[in-house]
Amino acid sequence: MGDDLLIGNETFKVVGIFDSGNVNMDMNYFMSLDNMQNIKNDKGNISFIYVKVDQDFDAKSVEESLESKYGDNMTIVTSISDLASSKDLFDMILGVSYAVSLLAVIIGVVLIINTMLTSVFDRTREIGVLKAIGWSDKRILFMIICESIVLSITAAILGTIIGVVAAEIIALLNVIAGVSVVFTIWTILEAFVIAIIVGAIGGLYPAIKAVKLPPTEALKYE
Repeated sequence: MGDDLLIGNETFKVVGIFDSGNVNMDMNYFMSLDNMQNIKNDKGNISFIYVKVDQDFDAKSVEESLESKYGDNMTIVTSISDLASSKDLFDMILGVSYAVSLLAVIIGVVLIINTMLTSVFDRTREIGVLKAIGWSDKRILFMIICESIVLSITAAILGTIIGVVAAEIIALLNVIAGVSVVFTIWTILEAFVIAIIVGAIGGLYPAIKAVKLPPTEALKYE
């Protein structure tokens, strides 16, 4: 709100941000008809007309009525079918996004488990010494899980930086036309919450393995 937006050769001030629920509509900007026609250098011409039908009327019959009167001068489609196809496409993209995210989480958990198992294996003697001097199983369990969470959060920080930079570069190069990059604090927080959960889950099994190590056997390990 209040930012300047350069459109063509003219600068406009953002006076409002809206969310219509229609992914295609939300990618647009709105201004007075005169300003838009001046920018397009297309005075007197209109590309789209949106007609809202009252609940008491049937959209299909209104479409047929407009078609019979203006059919030679315009193409008429009902917003219901248009929104339905857009929603199906959006749902498909959203489903793919969730699937990729789930796969990334699973891979993250596997990598954390592998990394922490290697760490526990390399520190077998150290863990045996800690047990020998009186460290409880809960304390060792907590130590391993905390290390796993710290590792996961560090990866989340690096991943966030790389992701933001990559997205900005893609937007700058206009690889996907009409798509802008938007980051919110909730998106970042969600990523870090997931990172903490992944770290905790990934570190649980290696931590249990560390707790089950007999102190005498661990001390003999070279």
